[in-house]
Amino acid sequence: MGPSSSSRNGNCHKSKFGNYGSFIYPEQTPSGPYRFQTDFPPLIKYMRQRDTDAKSPWRIVGWGTSYVFQRELSGANEAKRSARRIFAKIGYPIIGFIKLKLRGFEIVQKTPPIPEYQPVPEKPFKGANWEKTPPLSGKKRRPDPVFPNS
Repeated sequence: MGPSSSSRNGNCHKSKFGNYGSFIYPEQTPSGPYRFQTDFPPLIKYMRQRDTDAKSPWRIVGWGTSYVFQRELSGANEAKRSARRIFAKIGYPIIGFIKLKLRGFEIVQKTPPIPEYQPVPEKPFKGANWEKTPPLSGKKRRPDPVFPNS
């Protein structure tokens, strides 16, 4: 299951992770405990492994339709850095953050814009008299272009 529910914003498409999305937000003050809430299965699997690791600062503090993990962070920048690291480890290195009205961020996948319609190049049919273009280097190099004299 991959990111879903895409929307257009700027030059990139942004897709939610999971059905409800993934969020990171402070509990009360910008410095202190942060909560990371998600229903994205690969992320839940990775974070549950982190919870069982004694060296990891992340702990499960709630579950239901989504899981909630908690750890101490010194501010929003550190929270974003931590989220980027986590998503990169599960195979999603390009993420973005949408600021929420009541502190915190929604984490979304950023994908490059879809190019405008481009026709599919015509391929020769089987048995057609079609020549392969010569290579750019080597003995069989393409000839230099010829410009007519003016």
